[in-house]
Amino acid sequence: MAPAVLEKILSALGSDDYAERLLSNSSHHEDAAIVKMPDLEWWRKDNSLPDNLLGFELEHKTTKLALAQTVDILSPLVNDPFQFGEVAATNALSDIYAMGGRPWSAMNILSFSSCEFELEVASAILNGGAEKLKEAGVVLAGGHTLEDSEIKYGLSVTGCVDPSNFASNSGLQTGDLIIITKPLGTGVLSTAIKGELDDEYRTLEKEVYIWASLLNALPAKLIRSFKLKAATDITGFGVGGHLMEMAEASGKQIVLYADKLPLMSKVQDFAEMGLLPAACHANRHYCVEEKAGLEIADNLPLSLSDLCFDPQSSGGIALAVPENKLKEIETILLDNGHLATLIAEVKNLNKTDKLVLIK
Repeated sequence: MAPAVLEKILSALGSDDYAERLLSNSSHHEDAAIVKMPDLEWWRKDNSLPDNLLGFELEHKTTKLALAQTVDILSPLVNDPFQFGEVAATNALSDIYAMGGRPWSAMNILSFSSCEFELEVASAILNGGAEKLKEAGVVLAGGHTLEDSEIKYGLSVTGCVDPSNFASNSGLQTGDLIIITKPLGTGVLSTAIKGELDDEYRTLEKEVYIWASLLNALPAKLIRSFKLKAATDITGFGVGGHLMEMAEASGKQIVLYADKLPLMSKVQDFAEMGLLPAACHANRHYCVEEKAGLEIADNLPLSLSDLCFDPQSSGGIALAVPENKLKEIETILLDNGHLATLIAEVKNLNKTDKLVLIK
């Protein structure tokens, strides 16, 4: 992107509340950002959320931290550029949260055509992302832009985990119950919204935005506080694909109850009409045919089984919860604006079993 164009876009960004973490000055056009390492005092304070929710206390016993790093990028799923920036930033942060981590710093990645779009659009996208980083307590350290006809935005994010207490795909235990913290359907609804295929598409767009811009910071805190061993965020591979990854990594079988899946408004109706994104069919083909790791009950309606593969953008966290911790975790999530829908259970994997059985 041309220097003059880039300067105009970045000039609209406000000040950063966490700029003291930077040892280099982003306005000096340095080749790289120099960021202070987070310390244990920051980790223990966790000002992003109250330390006491409904009577449970967060214990801080770690004496060292490990880095968690991720990168993610999206094309727009809502029409408002500021809201798109918020959603894309929320999505990128989610990978850190899914492992029980806390994000510390981030760098922008923006693909944009200055010939086809007003520069205010790019500024709005970046400001939306900056607003979510501020909410999450993350410093923006810099970024990269490129000229392209299709708008895409995302971030690379660096965070921290307690190396003795984080969640992974490989941590499932027999008897765990799997809950998800947001409803499904962003893939289907974003397809309908782009085509304006429903008179209420603006209402549907608002619902997508509300859920997709909700930070997964609280599920991350629950991972740390209750020492949960397995979790993942539900994104591009759909709930079926991501649960299959967990089952394979853990050497377990997951039984997924499709009729328990929480869905956004009209998602079921659109699926019955066959209004599904192409990635939904690709996900299903990979899981069922190529990987052959997933079995679908014969009596399950096609539209419902399809929704198990709907690619999500900035979806919720799938938490694997021991039964004796389920009620307390459900209560905390529901009382703080998240879902806590029980969708699956973990069983022993026998030699002839598929990794995931969808009933």
